[in-house]
Amino acid sequence: MPSLKFELARAEDDPGLRRLLRANPMPGSISLSFEREPNYFNASLIEGRFHQTLVAHEMEAAKLSVLAIVRCVRCSSMALCRTLDI
Repeated sequence: MPSLKFELARAEDDPGLRRLLRANPMPGSISLSFEREPNYFNASLIEGRFHQTLVAHEMEAAKLSVLAIVRCVRCSSMALCRTLDI
């Protein structure tokens, strides 16, 4: 089993995140993938102003292997956004 290092995604993870989304469509009667092109982080803004993505890097292979969206906040009002400081 590979040794994994978990951390918040950074700009240099962008190509790996987009590759993982492209390579792992949801199977079914039709195949569906949730791609974020041309930039993973810019496309994430649709989920809310505050967004965090957790990634896992395989230490031996030095490649991105896992992604999990940890937290997104969509404010219902600007007052709420200011309260949350986002």
